[in-house]
Amino acid sequence: MLGLHLKLSQLACQRRAWVHHAIHPCHGCPGCEACSITLCILTPNVVAIIRLHHFWFVGREPPILATPVLRHGEPTANRTMKLKPFPIFVAASWQSAAFLNLRVGGAQPRRRYAATVALALLSTLNSQLATFAQSTAFTYQGRLYESGSGASGIYDLRFTIYDALSSGTQQGAVLTNSPTAVSNGLFTVTLDFGNQFSGADRWLEIGVRTNGGGAFTTLTPRQQLTSTPYAVRALNAGSAASYTGAITDGQLSANIARLNGSNVFSGVVQFNNTTNNFAGTFTGNGSGVTNVLMTELNAPGILSWPGNYSLVSSPDVGNVPRSVVAADVNSDGKLDLISANSAANTLSVLTNNGSGVFGLAATYIAGNNTRSVTSADVNGDGKPDLICTSQGPGALIVLTNNGSGTFVAASTNTFVGGGGNVQMVVAADINGDGKPDLISANGNSPGTLFVFTNNGSGGFVAASTNSVGNNPFAVAVADVNGDTFPDLISANNIASGTLSVLLNNGSGGFLLAINYSAGNGPRSVAAADLNGDGYQDLICANNGDGTLSVLLNNGAGAFPLATPVIAGSVPVWVTAVDLNGDGKTDLICANNTTPGTLTAVTNNGSGVFSTAFTKSVGNSPFAVIAADVNADGRVDLVSANGVTPGTLSVLFNLPSFNGVFAGTLDANAIATGTIADARIDPTIARDSEILPTVLASDGVGSGLDADVLDGLDASAFWKTAGNSGTTAGTHFLGTTDNQALEFKVNGVRALRLELNTNGAPNVIGGSPLNFVAAGVFGATVGGGGATNYLGSAYTNRVTREFGTVGGGRGNTSSGIEATVGGGRANTSSDASATVGGGYGNTCSGTEATVGG
Repeated sequence: MLGLHLKLSQLACQRRAWVHHAIHPCHGCPGCEACSITLCILTPNVVAIIRLHHFWFVGREPPILATPVLRHGEPTANRTMKLKPFPIFVAASWQSAAFLNLRVGGAQPRRRYAATVALALLSTLNSQLATFAQSTAFTYQGRLYESGSGASGIYDLRFTIYDALSSGTQQGAVLTNSPTAVSNGLFTVTLDFGNQFSGADRWLEIGVRTNGGGAFTTLTPRQQLTSTPYAVRALNAGSAASYTGAITDGQLSANIARLNGSNVFSGVVQFNNTTNNFAGTFTGNGSGVTNVLMTELNAPGILSWPGNYSLVSSPDVGNVPRSVVAADVNSDGKLDLISANSAANTLSVLTNNGSGVFGLAATYIAGNNTRSVTSADVNGDGKPDLICTSQGPGALIVLTNNGSGTFVAASTNTFVGGGGNVQMVVAADINGDGKPDLISANGNSPGTLFVFTNNGSGGFVAASTNSVGNNPFAVAVADVNGDTFPDLISANNIASGTLSVLLNNGSGGFLLAINYSAGNGPRSVAAADLNGDGYQDLICANNGDGTLSVLLNNGAGAFPLATPVIAGSVPVWVTAVDLNGDGKTDLICANNTTPGTLTAVTNNGSGVFSTAFTKSVGNSPFAVIAADVNADGRVDLVSANGVTPGTLSVLFNLPSFNGVFAGTLDANAIATGTIADARIDPTIARDSEILPTVLASDGVGSGLDADVLDGLDASAFWKTAGNSGTTAGTHFLGTTDNQALEFKVNGVRALRLELNTNGAPNVIGGSPLNFVAAGVFGATVGGGGATNYLGSAYTNRVTREFGTVGGGRGNTSSGIEATVGGGRANTSSDASATVGGGYGNTCSGTEATVGG
C-alpha cells in the first residue's frame, strides 16, 4: 500500500493547494496505537476519512479530517503521524463501507476494526465549497468481497433507498451503475436519488451481478444513511434571522395567498397595527363579513344597533298571563314560548317558525290561578318539561314533554305546598345530584320558601320549609358567597321591603335567612355580576316606589347597601341581561300600567345605571324575559301582558336607521310591508275618506255605478242595513283560509269558530275564557262562563271530541261525546256520559247520566 502523507497548509484559505511532504513505500503506515493513524488511499481529488471504533474513537462524535505532522530528524520508520482533528461536513454516509485492514504502529496487523468511510469530493477547495453550492448527488465507496477475498473486475451495481432496515417503502428511483470497476474489492460510485433526504430514516440496499449477466444478488443487511446527507443542507439553510433578500412569488407554496392577487384566505385573518388605521379601497358587498361591531364602525350614529327594540307581534294567549318562559319544546332548534294564564287557569304553548313568529300550538289546563311557569328537564329524558303554580290549595304541577311539544300532566307529581298562595316557582339543582329540584315562593305572612327534591325520574318530595320575610312574591337562585353551592334569595313584597338571603350548607339545606333592606314593595328579584368583580349582585323591582334596588355584593355574600335606580311606574318584574352588546349587564323591567311599558337602564360597567329607553307593549305587563327568538344572534324581549284577552308582546333587537337615503327608489323593489298613511302624498285619497263620503246618503251606497267604484259592482258590498239578492253558499261572512273566526261585542270575544278539522268545526260561545282543548274537534260550548262574576272567573271547557257544555259556569266535558247541560262545577268525564245540570256533579260512567 502506498502511503501519501499530506498536510493542508491553510484549510481556511479557499484556493490553497495540497503540499506533498513525503512519498515513500512502506510495509505499514507509521503511527502508534494510542493516538496515531496513517491517512491512506489518497489522490489529489479524494480524501478517505477513517473513523475507528476503538479507544476514545467511540460513540457518534462528528467525523474528523486528520492533518498529519511529520517529526523531522527521526528515522522514517519511527516517525509518527499525529492527529490534529477538525470537523468537516461532507456529502456522504458515515456508515457506508465494509471492513478495512489497518496496520497501526508496526508492520503486522494488530487489530481488525469495523471502519466507516466517508468520501468528500474535493476537486477544488474554492469558493464553491465555501458557499456550499451543493447538488443532491453524493459519492459512495465500498468494498466488495467474493468468496472471502476482495473482488476485482467489472460488476453491475444496483442501489435502492428504503425507509426501513427491512421491508419498508422504496424512496425515489432505483439506480444501476454499470459497468463499475472493482479493484481488490474497492469501488467508488456517484449516486443521485434526488431530494429523498427529508430528515426521516433512510437505508441503502445494494444489489450486484457480473457485468451484463444474470440476476442481481441483494447484499444484506441494508446500510443506514445518517447525518451527512443533511449536514450541508442544514448548514446552508442558516436561520431566518440571517436570511437576506426577497423571496419571489415563484419560491412560495401555492397554498400561500398573495396580497396582490385574488387568492382566498380560508383561515381566520387578523389585521392589527399600533393605530388600527388601514388605508386602501375595499370592494364587494361584505356579505361574508361577520362579527362587525357596528357601534365602532358607525361613528356618525346613522345606525342605532344593537339595543334598539321594536314591537313586531302580539300573539294571543290565555287571559291574564302573569308569567312567560322560553324553551324549545318540540326539539326543532327554535325557542318557543309558554305563558301561565292566571284568569284562564291554563298554560299556552306557542311554537316558533324560526323567524320569531309565534302561533298557538296548544292550551293545557293548569292549576287554579296559575301565576308562574318555568321549564326544566325533570325526568332526565333530554326534553324540557313544564312546572307551574296553583293556588287554593297551593300546589306545583308538573307536565312532562313527549318530545314533540305535547305535554301530559304527571298526576303523581302534583303535590301540595304553599298554604294556598304560591306566587312563583323556579328549578335548580340545590343538592348537587345533577337533577333539577323545585323551589316555590309562598306569599304568606310569615313568608316561606318550599324546597322539593327530585328523585331523578321527575318525582318530587318535600325537603324543607324555609322562613323568609313576609309576603315573598319571587325567588331567585345564585351562588352569592362563592362556595359553588346555589343559594336562595326572596323578594318580600311589603312596604318596608326586604330581600331574604338563604345560604346553602352544601347538601341542599339552607341556613337562617338574612334580610337586607330594599325599596318599597319588592315584587321581583334577579342576580347578576353588575360591576365585574366576579360576585353575584342582587336587583329587585319595587312596585311601591317605581324604582329598582341594586345591592352590590361585598365578596362574602353580604349586601350592605341598596342603591335606587329610577325605573318606570309600577315595576313588577326585572331581568338582568346585556341589552346593547357591550359586555355589561343591563336591566329591563316590566311596568304594570295601562298602557304597558318596558324600561331599560344600561350599565356603565361598575354597576351604575342610566335610563336607555322605554318601549310600549300590551297593557299591564306582569313579566319580561330576554331571549334570541329570531336566531339573529341578538337578544330579544318578550312580555306577558296581564289583560283579557291575554297577549304577549315580542320585541326584536333591530338596527335603527337615522339617516336619509339620497336618490330614487323603484316602487317595484318594495316586495313586502305596508306603507304608512303618513308616507303617502296627501293628494291620494284613503279608504277612510272615500267610504264615508260615498255611503253618507243612505249608508249603503245606493246609486253608485261600477265606474264610481273603479270597476267594483255595488252589489258586492255587504250592507249594514241589510242585504237582498244573496245566495247561500255564494255570499257569506267568514274566512277563506284555515284560520279561526271570532265575533266580538264591545271588543270582547262572544263567539269563536275554530278550524274545520275532519269536517267538524268547534263552536265556542259565551265568555272569552271558554275554550276547546288543542287537537279536539266537533266540540261545542254553547255559552256561559264569566271573566268576573262576583269577583271570580269561571271557564267552561271541552277536552274531548264531540263533547258539549251547554252553558252554566265552571263546567267540564272531558269524555268523548260527553255532555254537561249547565249548572256549576259539573264534570262529565266518560264516553257519552251526561250531567243535566245542578252543582258539583260528576258523571264518570260510560253512557251514564246524572240529572242534576
